[in-house]
Amino acid sequence: MPAHAVAAYPKPELINSHHLPVAVSETLYLAVRQQQALSNRMHTVINAVKKWL
Repeated sequence: MPAHAVAAYPKPELINSHHLPVAVSETLYLAVRQQQALSNRMHTVINAVKKWL
């Protein structure tokens, strides 16, 4: 869990966390069905993710 998520939790003292010596990174993949239209909510999420990349 990212540090900002732990800090935002209402009771962070209930969460056990530790720091990793090496940062973790993962590749994100976007998969959508071609036959199904995306909701506006999904377009919002996709646009927000693209801004961060």
